[in-house]
Amino acid sequence: VNFTQLATVDTNERFTFTVDRRENGSWRVNGEFVLSADDLSLAAVEPAQGTNDLYLPRVIGGQDSNNPGTPGSSIIAQGTAEFTNFYLGQSCDTDSWSGTVRWTATRSGDAPNPTTTALPTQAPPTATPSGEEQQGIHGQVLNAGQAAADIGLILRQCPTQGTCGSFEETTVDTTRTNANGFYTFADVATLPTDTYYQVWFYNNNTGGNTPDDQYVFLWSSNFIQSYSAGQDFEVPAFDIEEILPVSPVNASVPLPATFQWQPRGIESEVYGWFLLNLTTSELVCQSPFENLTTGDRLILTEDYFLNECSGQYNNAYGWIPIILDLTRGVGSAFYYGQVTFLPPGQVTPTPTSGIVQPSPTSGTGPTVTPTTQPQPGNNLVANGDFEDGSDSTWVEQSQNSAPLIYNRDNVSATTPRSGDWLAWLGGLDNEVSLLAQQVTLPANVPAGQVIVWESYIQLRSTESCFSTGDSFGVFLNGTFLDGTSLCVDRNISDWTRIAYLIPSELAGQTVSIAYQVSTDFSISSSAYVDDVTISLQSAGLANAITLESLPTTSLSADTPLESKSSVQQAETLSSELGDLLEGMQPLAATPTRP
Repeated sequence: VNFTQLATVDTNERFTFTVDRRENGSWRVNGEFVLSADDLSLAAVEPAQGTNDLYLPRVIGGQDSNNPGTPGSSIIAQGTAEFTNFYLGQSCDTDSWSGTVRWTATRSGDAPNPTTTALPTQAPPTATPSGEEQQGIHGQVLNAGQAAADIGLILRQCPTQGTCGSFEETTVDTTRTNANGFYTFADVATLPTDTYYQVWFYNNNTGGNTPDDQYVFLWSSNFIQSYSAGQDFEVPAFDIEEILPVSPVNASVPLPATFQWQPRGIESEVYGWFLLNLTTSELVCQSPFENLTTGDRLILTEDYFLNECSGQYNNAYGWIPIILDLTRGVGSAFYYGQVTFLPPGQVTPTPTSGIVQPSPTSGTGPTVTPTTQPQPGNNLVANGDFEDGSDSTWVEQSQNSAPLIYNRDNVSATTPRSGDWLAWLGGLDNEVSLLAQQVTLPANVPAGQVIVWESYIQLRSTESCFSTGDSFGVFLNGTFLDGTSLCVDRNISDWTRIAYLIPSELAGQTVSIAYQVSTDFSISSSAYVDDVTISLQSAGLANAITLESLPTTSLSADTPLESKSSVQQAETLSSELGDLLEGMQPLAATPTRP
């Protein structure tokens, strides 16, 4: 578990470096001290608890050492400056290690002014008091862990209850970062009761910045809920590096849909999304806070889209990745991914660029040519046993561009129920597999008979049932008919029949039948399908055999906990985005971060 915070040096100049927890349990200083090539060495280490869990960083002109207290190769000369206030935090990991570490450095003669070192890209540090008395609200802005120079910032004052007004009404002061990314709001009045201060970065003219797609669109610091005029208040450093949407981008996808982004690699961050209605230019919903993740994707379900987002199929939306950090604040991406959502089970014959892009027709299912209608009593599904392999009768779509119909030689977990071929859906992480066909039903159903859709399935998963990330669904005309979670308690290891009675009012129509598997980012699940039939059967003998209802689930142990302050800050960010949507841009093509 890495643990990174900023430490500072109590001298006339400002130095920064970081420390993290290594896998073997020791502490490691990460980065370089820079005074000059030959004027600095670390002469002594004084761990807070007398341990030897620290080792020296590389010093310019020096060397690494695994022995605390051993100086580097720099010349130790006259004069000593003490490095104080090395903050490791109040607790860390399970052993609650904490305390202050003192480093002693030596300097030879009149050394040149020190320079601020580059911070690690994987985790921007939390600012701590510098030991140098300052007045005002101050901190540092980073970009990918490096100092962000000449960045315009706004200090705003908002009420703790109700909504924050426009930035013109609430702006207290503006400033810009210096060459090392540091900023100060110097003359700040005492904070009135029931209000808070907040530092904002706007990636547009509002914040005094020229729009730049290497930065997030907005960032707001944590709330400053108490401040007195003249106080020295240091805001935790925050990073404005962009978070890129990956998929879907310029795509039409069936629900459930998976939003995927490129994480910034900062351990203290969790991610979610906002959904923007591009027709009305309104933010309509955001990801549930109990679903925030440290990973790179989240699933939007049909129920949440329709009920919480008041969603509409075949309408243009933009999804916006958002960042929440309990220490540093919240932010939103510069770009949004444009997407159109379609009912579950809708597909087109050919996927584009590996992204499932169903037909935008409503309720008609896959756009494939229907098969010639067999005589009543025969199977109406073409290639229902898959013995013809992949042909034009079945629509196969995979978010990972994988085939869905397999010969027994290419499947090791099971064997076909009959013959040599079967359908295999899922089996990959971050997958949406859709298998569909259009079938023309007989126009005249004799008295005493019904139309029955049958198939045989196996379900395989090692996913915990405390997670609902993987699912199997059955769809008729693009409408959900039956389904279940894919998890260890729902495994079906033998071929098992499922059957559905097709409503008589659909007689004579061409309908779509579809099977769908959706998986999340880990522990993939599979569904196997074979011997699919639609036929006329005696009403007295036919019966429906459905999958059990979806099981109730509990939060998994690694589910991020909700924070009330994060909720409030995200709501504030959402309000700001709503006022500034005209400045946001769709992502035309997914760029690759270096």
